[in-house]
Amino acid sequence: MKHLKCTQCGANINSKTLTCDYCGSVFLSSEIETNKNKVNKTKNLKDVFHVRDLSNQEIASLIKSLFSRNIHSEIFVLIFMFFWTATAIFMVSVIPNDILIAKLVPSFFVLLGVYMIIIRIKSIINHNVSKEVKLISEGKFDQAKQILLSKQTKKVNSSIVGAIIILDYFKLDNFDEARSLIIKMSPLELTLLINTTSVFLEIANNLGVKTPDFNPNLYSHNSSYGGGYTTKL
Repeated sequence: MKHLKCTQCGANINSKTLTCDYCGSVFLSSEIETNKNKVNKTKNLKDVFHVRDLSNQEIASLIKSLFSRNIHSEIFVLIFMFFWTATAIFMVSVIPNDILIAKLVPSFFVLLGVYMIIIRIKSIINHNVSKEVKLISEGKFDQAKQILLSKQTKKVNSSIVGAIIILDYFKLDNFDEARSLIIKMSPLELTLLINTTSVFLEIANNLGVKTPDFNPNLYSHNSSYGGGYTTKL
């Protein structure tokens, strides 16, 4: 067996730690060996955190499901605001012009309605993840994550955070980041995510994060990706 020699003092280098036994100098292995170690480390970490091997399509479906419910609710509110604004405009039109004071209230409702419509349209655009889903299907997880991060505003969007957690845990091996994001979420936000898909209960349990106290049986069959997990109390 060929021994590695320290370039500083000539003593033997420990092949396991790549550290000189005499002077303590630390060395890097060859690029091939380094890549091999990284692969082994990743596999070991995935074993430690019990990470299931989900396909790109399964991850894409999971993330798409996080936003579909939000889009439906936003569309419902948007339709309501259109009716609200149309009614307010009609009220303004039927009130005689010589009664300006009477026009103020419905005029305010018109402005409020237009403002809410703009907000809802922006929210629907923000919840459109077709580009991210396509990137995930192609295995471009880092790019998808960057787009999700760019959509995050000062007001925390639990769907975006949930999508990032899924990518960090299942595909990017950023377990510390995934755990940190879960810990920062409020009990209500985490409960809503688990209600959408119990995969978050799986992730939280495997990362050692205590989940809110609720009946886990409610989430045992609501998802094809990891039903039947129990809370860690």
